[in-house]
Amino acid sequence: MPRWPTLRIATRVQSRQSIRVWLAASLATVATNAAAAGEDAGAGATAPNFVRYLEWVLDVRLSAAQLDEANGLVARAASSPNVDDRRLIVRAVELEQELAGHSETELASLRWSVEDEYLKSLRGRYRSSSVARWILKVKADATRPLTPGKPPLTRLAADCLTELSAFVLGEARGSRTAADPATRAALGKELVAAWPLLSDAERLAVTAAPSEWARLRAGWASADDGRREQLREIWRGLLTPDAGEVKTLALAAIPLAVDAPRWR
Repeated sequence: MPRWPTLRIATRVQSRQSIRVWLAASLATVATNAAAAGEDAGAGATAPNFVRYLEWVLDVRLSAAQLDEANGLVARAASSPNVDDRRLIVRAVELEQELAGHSETELASLRWSVEDEYLKSLRGRYRSSSVARWILKVKADATRPLTPGKPPLTRLAADCLTELSAFVLGEARGSRTAADPATRAALGKELVAAWPLLSDAERLAVTAAPSEWARLRAGWASADDGRREQLREIWRGLLTPDAGEVKTLALAAIPLAVDAPRWR
């Protein structure tokens, strides 16, 4: 397999501009390698590395549904007949591992230019790749408005709020609440209709749902039983009206979005 350029740039280049050019060249190299580079491309590729690179380069936080899709893409990469599918995943894994050695400040200053080169390559050289099309859809869902406003509502924000609300509602009730495609679509339509009526604080809270949902998933995974029960009590208080009946997902979503920062 041909050697990929490395991102150990701190010792090779010094200026911000030279780093940007070097990173762009590194990404461009992906498009010029021979097809043989993909022969063993599935080997060693891991979904967490793939996801972390995408979240960094696209400046997004994936929904739970998107994480499942990413896991599926990586699992299928090894046997995919499309060399570009395999190469894109392996390259993302390699880049994520190499980016880990650089400061957050440096990477933040470079991210936008790396993203620009990355998206150009996906739309151009890799346009026939199903992995490239999926990545482009992830970016579109995070940026393309479902409805205008300040800020606008995006598909990703609506989906993440649906997933967050379903999780919280399920834990408060002690039973699983679905956040399937039909549920996400239905709540998305309700949010579109309600968007002009929401306060500025409520709209901002909804648009923060992707990062709050990612934080909640990570925190829940590491929380002990005591902390989890503490959160369930908070959620029951938010979701249970005077009559004692837990609210529906649609009615719960906005209050949960507004309250989410308190759960840290």
